[in-house]
Amino acid sequence: MAALKFRGMTIKIKGLINNNGLPYYQRAVPKELQKRIGKSVIKIPIVPKNGTVAVQCQQLWSGHTALFEAMKSDEALVPSAMKRAALELLAVNGLKQGEGNKRLDAFPFPASGPQGWTMSDLFEEVLSDM
Repeated sequence: MAALKFRGMTIKIKGLINNNGLPYYQRAVPKELQKRIGKSVIKIPIVPKNGTVAVQCQQLWSGHTALFEAMKSDEALVPSAMKRAALELLAVNGLKQGEGNKRLDAFPFPASGPQGWTMSDLFEEVLSDM
């Protein structure tokens, strides 16, 4: 936690660090969420021309607090960057979100699995063979 000096006052700001003279927001990811988020520390440069450093840090702190609380209470919740990457991977393969439970014969390619299999069934079968 760094401090800003403003008109003779010293203000401590959660998440603010000084990195070689440049302001950065930094926050540790809770241990139980580190695997899901993919990092142990979140570090974001603060751009003073985008507004007050203190306000930017407060907004980032509040947003991450809400994200961490939501992820702790919902195991299925994933961070937006991971979700975007997953959606792009689906799109590259001609799929959309939610199509994992559609029967394979609903897709425009020949199904090689047993009748009635879903995309999720096929993925489980492939992954179990790896």
